[in-house]
Amino acid sequence: AESYNEVVDALGQNGRLEDALKLFNRMLGEHDPPLRIAVDLRSFRVMVDAYCAAGRFEDAIAVFRRMGEWKLVPDVASYNNLIQHLQNNQLIDKVEVLYSEMCESGVGADEETYLLLMEACFSVDRIDDGISYFDKMDNLELKPDATAYHKLIHGLVGFSMVDKAQEYFDQMKEKGVGPSISSYETLLKAYIAADRLDDAVKVAKGILLDEKVVFSDGMKELLEGALRGDGRENDITKLYEDVEREKAEAEARAAEEKAKAEALAREERERRRAEI
Repeated sequence: AESYNEVVDALGQNGRLEDALKLFNRMLGEHDPPLRIAVDLRSFRVMVDAYCAAGRFEDAIAVFRRMGEWKLVPDVASYNNLIQHLQNNQLIDKVEVLYSEMCESGVGADEETYLLLMEACFSVDRIDDGISYFDKMDNLELKPDATAYHKLIHGLVGFSMVDKAQEYFDQMKEKGVGPSISSYETLLKAYIAADRLDDAVKVAKGILLDEKVVFSDGMKELLEGALRGDGRENDITKLYEDVEREKAEAEARAAEEKAKAEALAREERERRRAEI
């Protein structure tokens, strides 16, 4: 099946759909489990890819639904693959029908599924529905990562919903997910564009205090230029001084906590020696 799949995929992605379909039908004819396995889940995925590459989305959905005829049960990756093709082409109605079928069949949607649904809604300006799909992840105890949050934040900023984007940025940090530099920069640019320089300074401070990201020279120049243009040169100096002070305070606290932990460990060792 793997060898066949590679050939079907190559044909489908190079404009030879009829040849891909001919080989796929041959595979179906040869499939005789357990004696011979000629098709598997990926076989249907690459055929879906081939139909979608040719713009034949109805046929892609139809071949996807034929999996059961060969006693194959589509998994979440198979659903996500087709949903992504449909989402890329703004076929939101078909996306939601497929999502309903997915839920009815008992295949649990994952983080990628909900992100695709969110992006599909955003692509047709259904903002509230897109946010709702993202929020469902929390209700289902799924854990979106920094990339997932960035897609949401970037989408909300694109709709001029900067305050809403900030809410999810704060939520991300509360859940212990480290923001990517892309999320920081998206908010920073949005606040500067909206002339909300106090908020922009707060974001910049967060970048400078976050050891996992780097404040690029381009972003520094953008912020400093906006502050100078508003006659707030002193705020630039104050920002860097505040960051240095807070870093020093954090280092002092860490050193103090380390010393306390070491002292407690020594006391515990001495207590055990005394007991022995």
